[in-house]
Order: sequence, then structure tokens, then C-alpha cells
Amino acid sequence: MRSATTGSPKIKEGSDGRQCVPFATGFLTEPLEPFNNVHLKGSTCLSCGITLFGTRYACENCCSKELKNVILSRDGKIYSYTIAHFPPPPPYAGPSDPFVPYAIAWVDLSEGVRVLSTLTDCKFEILKIGLDVELVIKKGWTDKNGNEVIIYSFKPI
Repeated sequence: MRSATTGSPKIKEGSDGRQCVPFATGFLTEPLEPFNNVHLKGSTCLSCGITLFGTRYACENCCSKELKNVILSRDGKIYSYTIAHFPPPPPYAGPSDPFVPYAIAWVDLSEGVRVLSTLTDCKFEILKIGLDVELVIKKGWTDKNGNEVIIYSFKPI
């Protein structure tokens, strides 16, 4: 998986002239703007039926190379969550001084995929297992080339 900071292609010029690039290749539909039209991508194995997060070339369950690309739903439910009280590791380049705690969740999508994601636009006290959430596509950071790196998150519905 190539990250946006290590040479992924420039996808779309943003409103201020910067290029929008995905956080990694194969996980977001294109074009990357408008954000409301961007979905997460997955791959469904035609041999065993499992659906995996991201574009895959072999099934992690049965090793089949018979896969079909799918667009994943924008809604899900929190399977589990935690509050992070420390900054994330690189390539994160967001604010860390002062560091602000944030929520992380495993989100179950209707296709059977469980996605690890940050949660946005929520108060920690409302979080609970089974909470309905929806996909949010947004700018994550600016890479060393001045590109806007586009990421995903989920927020309570």
C-alpha cells in the first residue's frame, strides 16, 4: 500500500490550487471531491464470499484471486471503541501540541466489513457499542509536497 506522502498520483486539484491525494491507494473512490460522493472501497471474494476493506488482489481468507471490487456502505454501527490519550504515529502530522484526546472505533458495515476508524464530531459521553455512525470524508493533513491528504472517519448519526 503506497501512502500519499510516498508518491501516490495526484488525483484532483482542490479549490485553493492544491492537489487532493488519498491517504493510501485503493481505499477511497475517486474523484476525491466533492467529499459527499466519496465512498470506501472493498473487495468481495467470489470463492468464499468474504468482503475485505480496500482493493485486494487475493483473498486473505482463502487465497483466491477471484475478487470483485465493491463500494462499501456509508453507514455502520460501533462494534467497539476507545479514547486515545496519546498522539498517533506517523504519517500523522496533525496538531499534537497541545494534544487533544480522540475516539477510535471498530465500525461494522452492512457488507460484513469491520473498519478501524477515528470518530469525529462527537462527545465521548454519547459513545456506546451499537451506536449508528456515518462515513465522513475530509482533509487529514498536508503532505511534504503541499498536497491535501484525504482521509475517512465516522461520526454519530
